[in-house]
Amino acid sequence: MNSLVKSYSKPFLELYWTDVYKTGHKPMLPAGSTLMYSNNTPRSGKHSNCPNEGEVVQFGQQKLVRQMKWDWDNNFFNRPIEEIDKFGEDMTMMLGLSEPYDVTHFKELHKLGYLPVRIKSLEEGTVTPYKIPSFTIVNTKPINGYIADWIVNYLETILSAEFWQGQTSATFVRSLRKLGKKWIMKTNPEAIGFLDYQFHDFSMRGMGGKSAIVNSGLGFATGSRGSDTLPVIPAARMYYDETDPCINSVVASEHAIMCSLTGFFMQNSNGDWTKVGEFEYEMFVYLLNKFPSGILSLVMDTFDLWRAITEYCVKAKDIIMARDGKLVIRPDSGDPVDILCGDPNLIKVTPADKGVIELLWDIFGGSISSTGYKVLDPHIGAIYGDSINYDRSQRIFERLSLKRFASTNVVLGMGSYSLQHVTRDTHGSAQKATYIEVLQVKNDIMAPIGIEILKDPVTDSGVKKSAKGLLMVYEEDGVIKLKDQCTWEEEGRGLLQIVFEDGKFYNQTTLTKIRQKLNENGIV
Repeated sequence: MNSLVKSYSKPFLELYWTDVYKTGHKPMLPAGSTLMYSNNTPRSGKHSNCPNEGEVVQFGQQKLVRQMKWDWDNNFFNRPIEEIDKFGEDMTMMLGLSEPYDVTHFKELHKLGYLPVRIKSLEEGTVTPYKIPSFTIVNTKPINGYIADWIVNYLETILSAEFWQGQTSATFVRSLRKLGKKWIMKTNPEAIGFLDYQFHDFSMRGMGGKSAIVNSGLGFATGSRGSDTLPVIPAARMYYDETDPCINSVVASEHAIMCSLTGFFMQNSNGDWTKVGEFEYEMFVYLLNKFPSGILSLVMDTFDLWRAITEYCVKAKDIIMARDGKLVIRPDSGDPVDILCGDPNLIKVTPADKGVIELLWDIFGGSISSTGYKVLDPHIGAIYGDSINYDRSQRIFERLSLKRFASTNVVLGMGSYSLQHVTRDTHGSAQKATYIEVLQVKNDIMAPIGIEILKDPVTDSGVKKSAKGLLMVYEEDGVIKLKDQCTWEEEGRGLLQIVFEDGKFYNQTTLTKIRQKLNENGIV
């Protein structure tokens, strides 16, 4: 058993990170094939989870190539070449081959010591229409007769899997940011700086593992500094050269803390759960005194949200107002629009009819913005992070506005309800080959001949139709456009710039620069 565990104690050899059918494509390529040119493009917004005006944020390419190099260096090039034989054995058995699977090309790649590909990317932070490539990939010139055209689409699977989510989250948070800006400018323009924190990343526990956490978390961080996704900090350092933490959060409780403290105080008083309110209030005051300064977020619906606000906040008002900081009330269940805003069409008989924001205004008051909307006293606020999406965010801001409350009275936490309910098809992200070169005899000379290729299914609506040939992305009259069927000279002078070639990085950026570029596009 120990030897078996030891044999599987290393990360997977990088060769395994592809679709099985990719492993058989090298011998399927045309005789004399020397080059393959492919691109990854967001093709359509028919499944978009936000109104994005047909545009996507270009983000994640640098993270993609840095991770790719790290993975291949550590899990292929720096591993014993003999491990490739085990991969070959696996392929022979799983495919039911009568002859051993040929691993010669993998061993040649291993001896080369780096990935012989060139990846060109749009500048991250650029906003482009659909059908504009995010990056292109092509194998570089043969080294000592070794041709690696097969590696381009062998990499397609993992590059696609690791890329789409960061771009999707970056596009989503851009839409949220535009929405937030609209309502801040209407209801409390003096607080425009709040836009950096109005939407908070609460998604980590609901994501599909570590890779999704980092990809989505970095994408969300392009448009918000508010995040509880802690790995974003080292990921931004590793992939985007950030030196300081690029996100912020606050001291906050969870239900386990609230009910544990309540039970603790109840036990010490020989009480019982029928008198939970007495001990919950004791817990509430304990936490307020424990954290006399700074922002403190307390989840308050472990038992009775309305009692917590109308009784505990009233009784503890002096303590709350004496704090050097803000107490943030966090509801965590129910319909977020109704819970925060109440129902303006109802006669206000119960606390629920008013909603959290109006109840807090009744207790703590506040000020009036320059545009005539109520802003809660700076010692109190609210955050809601359960089942929030773009539509509910908009409805919350609309209903608060109807009640003459500023949108800045609330922070909205975006969880996996929005950030994990997406797929590669949300923006139709796909990687397709559009150009190859094949050695052929012409005028008695053996030379590579370029062949423009494309995909155009007759059964499709046009979404899956690919570009054709070599590609150039350019800007004309402020609009980013694609020209296909280019010459190599044209391909070399467009907006796509080299970010990786033959194991080295080029034209690298930072998260700070990406945020600045997005702000140049008018988001603030």
